[in-house]
Amino acid sequence: ASRERQERFFRMGSGSKDPEAFRQIHQCSCSDPFEDKFGREWVEITISADGFLTHQVRRMISTAAAIAQGLASPELIDAALETPGVWAGPRMPAHGLIFRRPHFEESSSAQPLQDLLERRFVLDEVARFAKKMEKTIQYRDNDDCRWVSWLGELASMVEPSHGKIAIDLEQYTGVLKQKQAAGEDFTKRSASALDQMKQAMADLELKVDGLS
Repeated sequence: ASRERQERFFRMGSGSKDPEAFRQIHQCSCSDPFEDKFGREWVEITISADGFLTHQVRRMISTAAAIAQGLASPELIDAALETPGVWAGPRMPAHGLIFRRPHFEESSSAQPLQDLLERRFVLDEVARFAKKMEKTIQYRDNDDCRWVSWLGELASMVEPSHGKIAIDLEQYTGVLKQKQAAGEDFTKRSASALDQMKQAMADLELKVDGLS
């Protein structure tokens, strides 16, 4: 689901207020599905962030895969983002995971390296390596493709967590309802206070008119 606010990924084991426990995702995109010579569908997912935690991307993609296969509820993502520690999930295979390039903040010291990374021959070499990596994965048959076996094992990896996920989602839903109820109550009280203020102003106008 599209979210207006930029999301952060929580590092397990750190306090929820620890700035070092978060990474901010700037962009996440997914290509249209395409088929390999075996008729298997693939997608290319590109993620950019201010940094990545250990296994962060692998857990993000495995969560998306679990939801796509109906092994977990889409609400799990909202719950995990709002309540750190709800879900870590299994890790997808590292096969095909490529660190494309770093981006540096604008500064005089980093600018030469930034310029080097943007040169055509560097970009071409990265693209060539990515294409080679793509072939090594997609040109393997089902018996030798780690992705195929991993997707087959995903249900058994996720199933032991179903009980905890259900409890965490229930708690998250309860907290969300409490927040919504508190918001509705605040809106009602604000509306009531505004009505009282309007009535007081009207009464004051009548008194002023009576004095004139």
